[in-house]
This record gives sequence, structure tokens and C-alpha cells, in this order.
Amino acid sequence: MSSDGCDAAEPTCPNYWFDPGFTRALNDAYHPFLSWYFGASASSIVGFERIPPVRPVILVMNHSGMSFPWDALLAMHVIQEAGKGARHWMPRALAIPGLFALPGLNQLAVRMGIWPASMSSLDHLIRHGELLLHFPEGLDGLAKGWSRRYRLRKFRTGVFLLAARHRVPVLPVACVGAESFNPFAVNFAAAGRPFGIPLFPLSPLQLLLYPHFATAFPFVLPSRVTFHVGDPIYIPEGAERDRRILEEIAWHARRTIQEMLDANR
Repeated sequence: MSSDGCDAAEPTCPNYWFDPGFTRALNDAYHPFLSWYFGASASSIVGFERIPPVRPVILVMNHSGMSFPWDALLAMHVIQEAGKGARHWMPRALAIPGLFALPGLNQLAVRMGIWPASMSSLDHLIRHGELLLHFPEGLDGLAKGWSRRYRLRKFRTGVFLLAARHRVPVLPVACVGAESFNPFAVNFAAAGRPFGIPLFPLSPLQLLLYPHFATAFPFVLPSRVTFHVGDPIYIPEGAERDRRILEEIAWHARRTIQEMLDANR
């Protein structure tokens, strides 16, 4: 049995695919690179103590970079570093389904505990008491580009609906620095479409480097990234039955993250 009470031998258990030992080893292996290139360490997350130790908890974060979702991987890394590698502090993130169609990345993602983004995935992980990392802007945030840097897109309300239904606290998290990953990039969506990924950004520098890489997609410029955790948002009872209240809560979370971005960028 896993720590959340489900049978880890059953595919419906969140721990069926997830390999904490592998995740820990991978985290240790790429820490030197992430520390050197992005300045990522336990000290990169400000307000870590605000994350309640009782699970489940949902972290909602802005999404940006016009690139491979390095901001998500960095967030997972620094939280694990701050939590000293304990299973309790291993976030479960959601990714676009197209990621799971890419050879190599699909096996890596599931072993790290990443799930395909959907309401059913969110609901399932909440029911099993996980620490969740979610991006309410979705792909719109990741692909918003340099001209809209640090300007949040509209937040989807689905995560707040489930938080209300399960009485789970939501913590706003502001990621600062990822906007500089890939300035002046243009999204060549047609290049990613065969893989089910509607985002394939390329910048002039990437095009120069492309002959030397199998793909220029993961390339980003070095940028120091920090994460700022706000106070928990507790959703009032009955909010799941009122769309207007959910939209107000989503707007409040978005405004809070925007204010943290403006104060720390």
C-alpha cells in the first residue's frame, strides 16, 4: 500500500507510474546544471513555509517562457530541494497530452509523477492527497511571447471548482525570470502539430544553433528564476455551485500573482 492508502500495484493509484527514487536521483543529477544555468536551489523559493504540510494542496502558478516548460520543471526541482527530497514534497504536475506522445519524454514524465492535463487527472490526484502544481493559464501563458511578458492571461476556473468541491487550499505562486528564456521567439505551431503539441517556438538564436542539435525546442537562454509563494486562498463552502463565485476566485488568484510579479520582477 502507498502512503495515501491506495494499492500501488493498481494502475489507478497515483503511485503506480511514479518512481520517487528515480525522481530523487534525477533531481540530484541535474541539480548542478539547474543551479549553474538558472540559479535554482532551495533558496529560489520565497515563502516555502506558507505551503501547508497537510495534503492535498494546490499550487497555482503563472506559466511563461515561450519554450519547453522549464518553469514547471524548475518549480518542481526547487520545491523538492526545499523539502529535502522527501516524498511529501514531490509535486505532481500536469502537462499537455502531446508531451506523452514524444519518445523518451513520455516515460520520463510518468516516472517523475507528471500526469496528462485534464479535470479527471486533477480530481484523481486531489482525492489521493497530493501536492499539485497547476497552471491556470494553460498553454496560453507559455506561448504569450515577449510582447506580453509578465502580463497574465485569463485563468481557467476548473482547478478552483475542484478545490471548492474537495475543500482544498489554493496557493498562488509567482514565477519570476522565466519570461527571459526565449525573447523574440515565434511559434511555428505547424512543426509541433504532428506530435500533438501546438507550441514550437523558435528564436533567431535557436535557428543559428539548430544544425548542432537534434532539436532546438528545449534551448533557452540562462535566466535566474525565483518563485514567490503567497498566502493560501480558502474557497468558501458552496462555491462549486456558483460559476460567478468561481470566476471571482480565479480573478483574485490571478490578481494576487500579477501583484507578486510586479513587485518582484
